[in-house]
Amino acid sequence: MTIQTGATLNVCGNFTNNGNLVCQPGSTVVFVGSGTQNINGSFIGVDAFHHLTVTKTTGTVVANNNIDINGNFLTSSGTSIFNSNTRTIKVGGNFTNNNGNTTFTNTGAVGRLEFIGTAAQSYHQGASQLDLNFVAMAHTGPGVDLLTNMFIKATSGLLILSQGKINTGAFRVDVNNSAVGSVNVGNATSYVNGNLYRTLSGAAGAYDFPVGNATLYERANINFTTATTIPRLQARFDSWGTPANHINGLSECATTYNLLSENMGFWTINASANPTSGTYNTTLYCNGATNTAGVSAWTVEKSQDLGATWILNGTCDPTSVATIVKRNGMNGFSLFAAAQATTPMPVELMGLYGYNSGRENVINWKTQSETNSDYFEVERSNDGLDFYQIGKVQAKGQSTQIENYDFIDKSPYYPVSYYRLRQVDLDGQYKYSPMISIEIDGEKDIEIYRVYPNPTSDVATVEFSLSKNETTTVEVLNINGAIIYSESFEAKESNSINLKCKDWNQGLYFIRIVTESGKIANSKFEKQ
Repeated sequence: MTIQTGATLNVCGNFTNNGNLVCQPGSTVVFVGSGTQNINGSFIGVDAFHHLTVTKTTGTVVANNNIDINGNFLTSSGTSIFNSNTRTIKVGGNFTNNNGNTTFTNTGAVGRLEFIGTAAQSYHQGASQLDLNFVAMAHTGPGVDLLTNMFIKATSGLLILSQGKINTGAFRVDVNNSAVGSVNVGNATSYVNGNLYRTLSGAAGAYDFPVGNATLYERANINFTTATTIPRLQARFDSWGTPANHINGLSECATTYNLLSENMGFWTINASANPTSGTYNTTLYCNGATNTAGVSAWTVEKSQDLGATWILNGTCDPTSVATIVKRNGMNGFSLFAAAQATTPMPVELMGLYGYNSGRENVINWKTQSETNSDYFEVERSNDGLDFYQIGKVQAKGQSTQIENYDFIDKSPYYPVSYYRLRQVDLDGQYKYSPMISIEIDGEKDIEIYRVYPNPTSDVATVEFSLSKNETTTVEVLNINGAIIYSESFEAKESNSINLKCKDWNQGLYFIRIVTESGKIANSKFEKQ
């Protein structure tokens, strides 16, 4: 059945597709009947709707399968009810709902709204609050523009940023699930351009804020090391007018801050109440600065507003580098930025580089000069946050000429690995290099949707998907890289496996899923 461009098909009863449905661009299917109308059969991929509209005076339209909508989705009135029935609804155009949870219902604990457009999309929740469950970004255009606030529900809701920005304008993305993993870290193509609110659990834990502006991805992480009574944090990132040397002359940890702040911009992170409750560590992921050359020390500075005094609150973290600026033991919320300083360096690093070669990653670096250097530790991460040593390379020690070094990682993460160097001097002093990332080419035919509960004390459930059925091995590694659990089975397109970890030691564990065709996915969880 083909619905031609510009044609409208009004459906008064059920719509069941047992064959092939071709909805050409610009075609519309409108559900206009009274009572319950069921959508059955295949409506994904080549069988997707283009525009889908619900215009009813009584009754409900029920999605009994996942649905792809390449165009717009619309509930046109307060009696036009669409029951998503905990299914995955993918939308390539505008999502326009009439009246919140009244006209878009039953997102449940696994329902998913995914934005898949290639051009600008908009989101409107309607006249009242709409509580979504999973919100996923797989958008390849300029982003999804919010015309109202976007709410993600408590307990089960997740914000999954894979591709495409959410442009909030004056509105906000409000994540009410207090679990630290309810928002992923995003990436350079997928983040919240504007306001991101996150509800806190009250316990210690690290909360990511993948925010930015129209062109820059500038993630922040707030890691509470004590309990807090702050209900939620409200974050955004903005560019500077002109950066300044906010804390000129302040000294700590053998460093005097004497340079302009990193010039990409600043973060505003505020508490909704009880702003001084709890102690936290801050990490700013500074991706857009262009004035870090020749700088050798960084820290996080804060201020009540742009016109107020900037201060150093908490204690310095000597592991800070230009792209990952840290500070510990902080208290209270306000504006945050990255302060800079120059200090003598025993090793003048010219750069850290890397590339993929088949199933191996090759890391290279050069030094301009060395004084009393001992060795380099190569560290790797799968998320750019938690790094672990994978190798050690002896330094030249004393040199006034360019020295070249290299290291081969034979077991990189798929699809991307992050690397940095820890350069250690003969007297035990050390310094970190900037971080780089190396991506393995190829399609992502395997994806870990979630690991829950995380942390766990008994059982961790791993949900993952494949593009095809094939023999798959699930491995669990401890923090030292030793495999403590391995299971192989014939996996399907959608899979769930329970890891019984009640008798395992407390700490961080890594999950590696490897298919027979060589595709790899990684994740992690904490055993309490």
